[in-house]
Amino acid sequence: MVNVSSAWNVLWVQPDGPGTACELLTCYAIDTISNPKGTHTAQRCFNPITGAYDMIGMTQDPADLPSLTLDGLTPAAADYLEKTLRKGCPLTFYVNSMECNPKNAFLGWARGKSFQGALLETDDEGSVMLRDSQEMMTQSFDCVGTRVSKYFAAEEYRRTLAHTAGALDIVFLGGPTCLTDCGPNVETCAIGYITQVALPADAARVLYTTNGGETWAITFTDPFPVDEDIGAIVAVPISGNTWRLIVANATTAVALPARVAYADVDIIATPSLTIWTTAQIGANTDFFPFNGSLFALDQYHIWGGTDTGEIYFSPDAGVTWTAQGAGLADMVRSIKFIDTKVGVAVGGTTGASHVLAYTYDGGLTWNPVVFTGPGATVMANAVWVFSKRKWLVGFENGTLYMTWDQGANWTLLPQPAVAGLTAYGDVNDIEAVDECTIWVAGEATVSGNAVGLIRRSVNGGYNWEAWTTATAAGGLGMQSIHACNENKAIAAGDTA
Repeated sequence: MVNVSSAWNVLWVQPDGPGTACELLTCYAIDTISNPKGTHTAQRCFNPITGAYDMIGMTQDPADLPSLTLDGLTPAAADYLEKTLRKGCPLTFYVNSMECNPKNAFLGWARGKSFQGALLETDDEGSVMLRDSQEMMTQSFDCVGTRVSKYFAAEEYRRTLAHTAGALDIVFLGGPTCLTDCGPNVETCAIGYITQVALPADAARVLYTTNGGETWAITFTDPFPVDEDIGAIVAVPISGNTWRLIVANATTAVALPARVAYADVDIIATPSLTIWTTAQIGANTDFFPFNGSLFALDQYHIWGGTDTGEIYFSPDAGVTWTAQGAGLADMVRSIKFIDTKVGVAVGGTTGASHVLAYTYDGGLTWNPVVFTGPGATVMANAVWVFSKRKWLVGFENGTLYMTWDQGANWTLLPQPAVAGLTAYGDVNDIEAVDECTIWVAGEATVSGNAVGLIRRSVNGGYNWEAWTTATAAGGLGMQSIHACNENKAIAAGDTA
């Protein structure tokens, strides 16, 4: 095994925050990046029989802030880092381990680490005046941050599903949990579900995995009739190991309104046992058009958007739904909330009729945003909400736009380099681990062939890695992605 040398490492700073340009820093050293997890304290009780104190457990204190110290020589004039730190704005530092030259490009690392939300605590100078030597003056900057994230070079794997239909949405639930009296060990992204399109004269399936996507099998029953696609799935914990799966129909039925179906599943004992109950919503022929048309914050806060631009809310894990009267111009393709109040919805059927709206009151009122510039005539497919004003929107032409001011201004993020690219296709789903690590699922055309496209950025969307699938059979590409962590995501899509 090859071990990383400090000579591999290069230091970058992102002065304007994730999603903006990074600057290479030279002639600085970092000895240690400290990422405390919280100290542990023993809990003891006096035993009158033995006269000793028995240890009955331990508690963990809240973690201290991550910290690092940057050491460098003192230039005659303030250098880039010194000037940047003077502003007092939060910075993000990246240490990328790159074995081979050149190292002045952000991508190409074997592993890396981001130090997010860095603020200066102490500014020191060393070797200020020496009586018997002529050493160079040094300067050091002690910083604390909000989060340390490790990222690694990712590998690509393809898995075969138990039912050969295109996949539309994917969700993982439960974990990570340790082996305790309450249940077994469960890894992150071990237990998951996929929804599919309906093959001709057949019902659409819900598939499940208990081994992180290595193998997939069909669940016990199907939620909808023959020829109806299952467009979206969310899952919320109910009690213990019981989670509620909620799916939405993605196909127009002339005599039926939009529908969701829900099933309570013991994800440890019987993950395949799905007994579905159907709830009808809205008017006849309505449906939930896209994998992002359902969003669940928890069992008491679930939203769904239909092809007619209506948004519905469920306070009881999908049993009942109330129209929020959004009255948006066109179909809702993606909804995301960061809490019970702040959410964003996007969609459309054509570029000219795109939907973009936000709410600050849990969906009681939706405020439309007029998207200007190159994206004004392009349909929006997917959205991720980082904060009240910072959103990331993906469009049908493969572009990603970021706003930091509630949609008043937009920045087009750079695209990844893809060998043989003919054109970018739809951005179908976005999931972020934090402000730095973002996963995107979508489509592209490579050498004239339709393929699925997966992207990852570890610096907030300014630089991207990209992986493409084999030539697609049905043109769906990658429809949905679930971000497990910085280094693992599972995506589902076309039959190819």
